[in-house]
Amino acid sequence: MAILIRPKRALWCIFVVDKRFHFLTRQSLPAEFIVGVALAVAIFIGGIATRAQTGRPGPDPVLVAFNQAMRESRYQDAEKILTDAIPNLEQTQPNSVLLAEYLSRLAAAMQKSGNHREAAAVRSRAAEIYRIASGPDGIEAAGALLDQARAAQQQGDIKGTERLMLQAVENARSNITKLKSGREVDLAALTFGTLASFYIDQSRWVDAEPLLLEEKRLCNFFEVPYRAGSAMCGSLPDRLAKVYSAEGRQVDAERTLSAASSEGEFGQPKILALNKVAERFEKDGLYPSAEETYARGIALAEKIEASPENRFGGLVVTETELLGQLFQREHHNAQAEREYLAAMDIDEKYLARLPEHSPYAEHLSFRLLLDLYREEGRLKDIEPVILHILALQERALGERNRAVLQTMMALANVYRDEGKDSEAQTVNARILAIQASTGDDGHAH
Repeated sequence: MAILIRPKRALWCIFVVDKRFHFLTRQSLPAEFIVGVALAVAIFIGGIATRAQTGRPGPDPVLVAFNQAMRESRYQDAEKILTDAIPNLEQTQPNSVLLAEYLSRLAAAMQKSGNHREAAAVRSRAAEIYRIASGPDGIEAAGALLDQARAAQQQGDIKGTERLMLQAVENARSNITKLKSGREVDLAALTFGTLASFYIDQSRWVDAEPLLLEEKRLCNFFEVPYRAGSAMCGSLPDRLAKVYSAEGRQVDAERTLSAASSEGEFGQPKILALNKVAERFEKDGLYPSAEETYARGIALAEKIEASPENRFGGLVVTETELLGQLFQREHHNAQAEREYLAAMDIDEKYLARLPEHSPYAEHLSFRLLLDLYREEGRLKDIEPVILHILALQERALGERNRAVLQTMMALANVYRDEGKDSEAQTVNARILAIQASTGDDGHAH
């Protein structure tokens, strides 16, 4: 916020930016005068800020209770919380964004309870209310187009996917100046990010770059502690750096990653500070102190993610994996295995709380555990782990998704390394058949 205060015909003014006072004068003024004016303005602005903060609504108690039930896998309780609250909203706030939000989350709970047909009907109603609330040409139409694009992508219709994504982007561009809420900015950023990622998967760097820059402008609306949990903003620095590197612009790639790191986009500053302390302890050979520091990082991450207002995801998983890697470097493999499995369990439980076809399934990873088992000569033990993740990804993403094919390739490699040539050939044949059906030459979309 900026406020300019300048009396008529005076040779001074006060410019307030981000709660800091800047005095602009053409001649010197007595210090007592400046301090007095600043104090008066501070009291004035403080009163406004206090009233604004006092009037700010707190977290929605219904959604807080719903989120808690979902975290604890109490899906029927989560359904009841919303079905009890929705009738009142239908009477008092029909066709409101809040009602649509309740319905959307109710559909997610129904999906987890196995009520797929009812969930689809409720989700459809939520989408319709979102569209009504934003108008026929509002930003919510972009969300509907993205849903259609994902469906087309799962069916292998790559041209149809691009066409629908381009329509969504045009809708977002036409609504840029009309965005009125964090949700709408989030949706617009997601629209640009989705098409940019689609082009990155196809190595279409020139097409992806301008979309990433538009996405970045929208992501910058969110403060750093919450940016990574908004739309696809958390992966934006990595995606932009990847494009720059592919275009031979290594300096720009490094500058992008460095800027994101210095602003704290890759994690909460307090946690990053703890990680640096742990690294120093390990470098000095103080392994118990390093372990204890990473444990503190996990505890802090759990506290942050437990906050109802938190939108910063993946903190606990990252810290847990770091502790596991430390144990592995110390050759405490049993403890490393325990941490890797715990991190994977957290990711899977988080996926279970999301809509059925969430792209979050792409982030499910078994790489650290695979490396550990390979080091110990236990490749057979990784087979059921990969098969389980493959099933989760196929259900959420469809078999033509790049992440799904990469998981299949990892499984085929494990079979081959174990000498199970028949099993490896079967998986490879399936991969080739999927790639042939999409007209792909080895790159999944």
